[in-house]
Amino acid sequence: MMSGDKIQPEETDHLFFDEVRKIVGCAFRVYNSLGSGFLEAIYRDSLMIEFRDTDIPAEMEKHLDVYYKGEKLPSTYKTDIICYGQIILELKAVSKLTDADSAQLLHYLKATGIKTGILFNFGKKGKLEWKRFVYSDEKYLKNENIRNTS
Repeated sequence: MMSGDKIQPEETDHLFFDEVRKIVGCAFRVYNSLGSGFLEAIYRDSLMIEFRDTDIPAEMEKHLDVYYKGEKLPSTYKTDIICYGQIILELKAVSKLTDADSAQLLHYLKATGIKTGILFNFGKKGKLEWKRFVYSDEKYLKNENIRNTS
C-alpha cells in the first residue's frame, strides 16, 4: 500500500503505478486549492475538473455490478469516482480516517472484482490523507466474484 506524500522507488512496479500517481497529483492540487472543511461533493466535483484538465478518464457516481457466487445481484454499487475504468476512488471529508473507511473500500473492491482503489480524506486540517489499496484475493476473484458465463 502506498500512502502519504512520498512514493518509494520499490513501489514503481505496483499495479497502475503511473495512473495512481497522476490521480494523487490531482487530489493534491484540489486540496492545496480548497483546503479542508468542505463536503465530499465539493472535492468530488473539483477532482472531476482536474481529471478533465489532465485527460484522466473518470466517471462520477458510476453504478457497478456486484456479484455473489458468480451471479449478478439486482443491487449495484455507486462509486464516488472511477478512473481509467479500473481504479475506484473513495472520498472522505472527515477529521480522521478509521479502519471502517478502509474496510469500506476493500469491500467495494471485493464485491466489484476491481483490484485497485484509492481512499482520499480531504477533511484533515493541513494534510491530504490517502491510501492505495490492491485487492488480491485471486481465489475469491476467480471463484465467486466474476460474471457467470455458463
